[in-house]
Amino acid sequence: MQRNVRLWNKCKAMIRLIITGIFIFLSFQLSAQVGLSLGYQSLNFNPEENGRSFDQRYDGPVVTIDYWFRLRNYRLEFKPGLSLGLLSSGAVDITKYQAVFSSRIYPFSFDDDCDCPTFSKRSGFFEDGFFLSLSPHFGYYDFSISLPDTAPDHSKDGFLFNMDLGAGIDIGFSDEFTLTPELRYRYVPKITGSIDFNDGIDSPVDGSMSGIFAGIGLTYRW
Repeated sequence: MQRNVRLWNKCKAMIRLIITGIFIFLSFQLSAQVGLSLGYQSLNFNPEENGRSFDQRYDGPVVTIDYWFRLRNYRLEFKPGLSLGLLSSGAVDITKYQAVFSSRIYPFSFDDDCDCPTFSKRSGFFEDGFFLSLSPHFGYYDFSISLPDTAPDHSKDGFLFNMDLGAGIDIGFSDEFTLTPELRYRYVPKITGSIDFNDGIDSPVDGSMSGIFAGIGLTYRW
């Protein structure tokens, strides 16, 4: 129960930070685009322990709030933002607090674009909307294991970096709203996970994670 309360308090603090960051962005712009995206990550934890390899799956949701800007003459777009992610596997919970700087390149309209909302572009649905993305994430994480009261405390936190490579497509519903499904490959070079050393109790160990992130975003432009 106490662990759930601590997790909820962390979520509220992250939400306040995201809202504050968005208002700071907006205070410097009279016209802009802001977005909210929801996603789900399914990652494989790959630790190395005593020369043996283990595989364990971690899954969980991600919510991101971001801000949009682009180059004036070329279709290279940037979406800095803040994200909150949760990963779980059995008794293990990982909470991720990260800043993200996503870059998108539109290969079919890179130098032939009207610098207008997706809904108003006229090159074609796929040509106007398809993009490739590169998204580094920086932040920190909290790791915890739900164990019996007699077991040692395995809570841990640390710096977290991961890199995403992906592709998606913008679907304009109006000049104000754009819906964007996206699929990414995600790689986390170092993070704490857990393995069971045949005693029925998970133990923390460092390793890497890799897998799939799927998300859908809604962008509002004014």
